[in-house]
Amino acid sequence: MIAARKREEAKERQRIAATFVAGLTVRADARACHCWLTLPEYWRSAAFVAAAARPGVGLTPSNAFAVGPGDAPNAVRPVLASPSREQLREALQRLAKLLGSRPDDLEVTE
Repeated sequence: MIAARKREEAKERQRIAATFVAGLTVRADARACHCWLTLPEYWRSAAFVAAAARPGVGLTPSNAFAVGPGDAPNAVRPVLASPSREQLREALQRLAKLLGSRPDDLEVTE
């Protein structure tokens, strides 16, 4: 019963994520609470993770999961399970906006 509810929740969160990353290369499993988002060629995963952190969105760069240097794809791994559904939508909306920009377009404030 609990496992079935968790699978249904994961499926709903994947559906929510899919609405914000439409048109991008995403690897996901409907039963998973995360996905892999391949970044456009003008973004590097470390730079994208840093840019996403500015408006409060935490991501994991692909190199954190790589076996060796140079094995990581240019991707990030959003976790979909932790925030509320509304927080998830807000975070994904911020990511979609960020993906629509280029690193050179962003203001850097320290």
